[in-house]
Amino acid sequence: MIVNKQLSVSNRKKGDIVHELRKLGFRPFPKVSKAKAAGETEEVIPDPDEDEAEEEGSDADFDYLLGMQIWSLTKEKVRMGRSGLRGAIC
Repeated sequence: MIVNKQLSVSNRKKGDIVHELRKLGFRPFPKVSKAKAAGETEEVIPDPDEDEAEEEGSDADFDYLLGMQIWSLTKEKVRMGRSGLRGAIC
């Protein structure tokens, strides 16, 4: 979506981008569920430095997307990713 200029992230607040990602149907990936899926058994201790979670989730739920390296969006990388997907689907 960024490559096709359907979603812009430049010079926008993280909360605004997260709201748009939710509206577009992107899947949130909360850090708590990731830790539990990895076998973590300890209770979660909230981080006072993190923003409070909204009812529908936290802004951090999309860190897996917003933390992507910019070079992963170059034309070459996108082409490699698309060809890899085509190979996996076939």
